[in-house]
Amino acid sequence: MPSSTPSPRLLLDENVRVELARWLRVHGLNVTLAPRETPDARIALLSFKERRVLVTNDWDLCQYGRNEV
Repeated sequence: MPSSTPSPRLLLDENVRVELARWLRVHGLNVTLAPRETPDARIALLSFKERRVLVTNDWDLCQYGRNEV
């Protein structure tokens, strides 16, 4: 029986290894890569607008809350 819980939609920041994106896709996850050199504010907004979980190694992105995008 299929799960009723939707699979997470992910947005990987440029500082996350491309191999992780490939691995996640092979395992059936919906993954998008943020374009190179995209400003943090734009990445936060993109994640919010597309309703994607942001995967990053960038601590600076933690400053963007729901009210700031």
